[in-house]
Amino acid sequence: MMNNLLVILADEKSGETSNEIFGISKPIFFAIVAAIAVLCLFIVYLIYFSTNVNRDEQAVVERFDKYKKTVSEKLLLLIPIADKVVFRSDSKPKVYNFNNSFTVSDKNGSLYNLSLSVTYRIIDAKNYYYSGGNAEDTLENTINDEMCKYLFKKTIKNPMDIRQMNKDDFIKIINDGKLSESGLAVLGIDFRDVVEISKSQKNK
Repeated sequence: MMNNLLVILADEKSGETSNEIFGISKPIFFAIVAAIAVLCLFIVYLIYFSTNVNRDEQAVVERFDKYKKTVSEKLLLLIPIADKVVFRSDSKPKVYNFNNSFTVSDKNGSLYNLSLSVTYRIIDAKNYYYSGGNAEDTLENTINDEMCKYLFKKTIKNPMDIRQMNKDDFIKIINDGKLSESGLAVLGIDFRDVVEISKSQKNK
């Protein structure tokens, strides 16, 4: 009886001083737990604080609400709390139709109402975002101003003259002007409709 009691006490004592957990030594066990915890945190970080920016995309990043960088074609890793993506764009061409949006005058004072289709794309996400980020308004204002200046130097005999104008020259004028500061570039212009709404006194 006494021998059995001693064996039981010995077994309990050896269990208390065991250097193993689930049959694994304590240092290795805690190392495995730590590795799993780090892996879980890394997975959470990748899910919530990283994003993949494709080749035809641009992402504008701010750090503490101030511009930090613009990135493209890479895995973007953000610093939690400090960093955020405030704007993301692609460089694919887009088409916008302006219906009866432009009223312009030629050298003699004749007025024309223009409807245009404009093909454009975002070439600088930073400039586009911080200049307001409204492509339609920017294009309409810029094209209207430049079209007025361009046609005011010319004498238009009929609406067909506007349709047959050198579009490449005009597109270059637009892109080299104010539009270059807005992060946009015009790729093409199509005059869908040109209506003469007022003749000049000289033409009457």
